[in-house]
Amino acid sequence: MAVEQAIRLLEQVVRDVPIGTNLALFRLLWAILCGAFLQSRGAIFPALQSLGLKRAQIRRCSQALRKGVWTIDALLQPFRAAVLAQGRWQPCRYEGFHPVAGDITAFWRPRLKGRIGKFFHPLAQRAVPGVGFGLLVNVGRVGNVRIPLLRLILRAEKGINQKGLLPRLLTS
Repeated sequence: MAVEQAIRLLEQVVRDVPIGTNLALFRLLWAILCGAFLQSRGAIFPALQSLGLKRAQIRRCSQALRKGVWTIDALLQPFRAAVLAQGRWQPCRYEGFHPVAGDITAFWRPRLKGRIGKFFHPLAQRAVPGVGFGLLVNVGRVGNVRIPLLRLILRAEKGINQKGLLPRLLTS
């Protein structure tokens, strides 16, 4: 039952993405949900291979991820709509306010060239080169469990660091 619900949700998420790219993104998202990326430590090819996909299918997924015609917002909005349509997720209210939580994170890549800034790395205890992201969520509940509902993923522009990304995130 849970697997069928997850598949239906992923189908709704990729429904409006161009044909070909939608199937490849579906497979990538399914690999994330199955935990295949945890086992492969984030490597795309081994993660997809662990699902039993053939080489040609894995290459199509990689191409869709890198060069496909899609945006994260085009995937995020149908996901939010599907979650809200189920009616189980309810926003938290505190004295009439609906809280929104935000955070900044990065994929640290010291040798990467191009779209990169400097972001604080807790293990290094200093700013390290990486690709930064700002995340915003609506705070809500399903039953008695507090669950965030992803609202926005904001990628830092080239050369933007943590201090530069924060104002953009807060005004979005």
